[in-house]
Amino acid sequence: MKNVLDVGTATGGPLHTIIDYFSKARVLGIDYNKLYVPACQKLFKNYPNVEIKHMNFYDLETEEAENQFDIIIFGSSFMIMPDQTKAIEVAKRKHILI
Repeated sequence: MKNVLDVGTATGGPLHTIIDYFSKARVLGIDYNKLYVPACQKLFKNYPNVEIKHMNFYDLETEEAENQFDIIIFGSSFMIMPDQTKAIEVAKRKHILI
């Protein structure tokens, strides 16, 4: 596993509990709410393999191939996505969906 995407990472609590499983992977945590991002970035500041960004998941649809993922984690974010069908389509194009 090389690339992991955490969608709706918020303040990073859930990701932080499993981050040791991804120590050899590049981990990108995204959240559309920019108010969460600074706290999450602070939580992961000592993890060089983790990047936290303010980003809308649907914007991945237009991103280049370098943003392909082996695992996409939705956690609790999937249930609040405004277009779940489109979210599944984007995730399938970006690879494996969990």
